[in-house]
Amino acid sequence: MKNLFFTFLFVALASMGCKKNPDAISSPPVNTKRDPKQWPFAQNSIWNMPIGSSAVYQPAYLLSVEEFSTSPQYQRWVNQHQSSIGYGGVGIDEEPIIFSAATDAFRTVCDIKEWAFRCGGTPTATKIRFPAGLTYQDPNGSIHTPNYSGACIQTDGSVFHFNALVTCGTDKLGCYNYTSPENNTLTGEGKYGGHGGSGLSGIGGSIRKGELLSNAPLRHALKLNLLAAAYLVYNNDATPGYRWPADRSDGYANPAFEEWLAYGVANPNKTTATYMEMGVLLAIKPDVTAASLGITNPLALKIFQALKDYGAYIVDDTNWNHYDWCMEQGVYAEVQANMDAANYTTQMMRIFKNLNAITNNGPNSIGGGGTPRQPLAPPF
Repeated sequence: MKNLFFTFLFVALASMGCKKNPDAISSPPVNTKRDPKQWPFAQNSIWNMPIGSSAVYQPAYLLSVEEFSTSPQYQRWVNQHQSSIGYGGVGIDEEPIIFSAATDAFRTVCDIKEWAFRCGGTPTATKIRFPAGLTYQDPNGSIHTPNYSGACIQTDGSVFHFNALVTCGTDKLGCYNYTSPENNTLTGEGKYGGHGGSGLSGIGGSIRKGELLSNAPLRHALKLNLLAAAYLVYNNDATPGYRWPADRSDGYANPAFEEWLAYGVANPNKTTATYMEMGVLLAIKPDVTAASLGITNPLALKIFQALKDYGAYIVDDTNWNHYDWCMEQGVYAEVQANMDAANYTTQMMRIFKNLNAITNNGPNSIGGGGTPRQPLAPPF
């Protein structure tokens, strides 16, 4: 799904802790328990399964944003579609992860009718508790239309998944409702949710508040948005434009109906890398080290290791020359003060260029199967 809003350039806190050996495989403390609110979903969830020893790696053919903007094979697309945007960068897709309280009033959920005009939709029978102090503005036609793929956890433990959230007065919410029986609890598989381009979760795989400041590694798969026109493909088959675990692709994905936004229209590798569909799992090969790529930034190191151990699912289209990590709303504020954009951005581009697709990732071989690189998530 298009996301032209959260495009912050991003780097790590200079003082943030990280493992001395970022390529080491570590075990969790004995008898560790986890809180599903902070580390949700089952051990065998796609968000918690490590990459396995049988994983098959194939090139993803990702470029740095500078290479995309200057490479001859892409120049016509850049000139026609986004000449005013420039090189782009790496940023975030903020995900509201909201916990309601018993004192929060119920609000009526309304179906929104237009992506850029979110209030004024049709009221539904669904009501959820929602904190009174949280406000999400209607874009009112602006191009700055955040995805706001996320979840609101109710006091009874049920989970309401949404996309394109807006608060309309004090008694109504506007959004696309992505809740289903498969994803209405934090202890189930948790595949699906509010990312409209893939159907995948807006809470599973999210980098949560505190995770980038902690000395502990990221122990779950990540989520990444990228430019689908340049890096994805549209296979007109039984799952057109997407692959498991995604259950859809964007409505504009088919190049037969869309000249500039469609998947693969600026991808010279679309006949080779046919596995690069929405929902693909990307990871760093086991033999690639942080030192070999010159990764020294603490935040980049932490993400690099997570990409080796768990990988990242492609869940949405940025619709411009940008890579966006999916992070809980509030994470950006935690790291903003001490960012060094050039250091982080340069190293993240090296990481993106070294990502590979796990082509045998599937329901019976999550992460590629074989021996997991890391222990499974502890019990709740």
